[in-house]
Amino acid sequence: MAVVLPAYNAGPTLRSTVREIDRSVVDSILLVDDASLDDTLAVARSLGLRCVRHE
Repeated sequence: MAVVLPAYNAGPTLRSTVREIDRSVVDSILLVDDASLDDTLAVARSLGLRCVRHE
């Protein structure tokens, strides 16, 4: 199963959100960033998430 996380300026909450995902039932997580102005992409990449960024 895959989880898609839509994100906009989610840097401050992303780590805790990802921790709450039950990895025993989730194979992959895709973060879709809507041109955040914060560090959302950097945080997502540091967590090893696949990322797509919209301009």
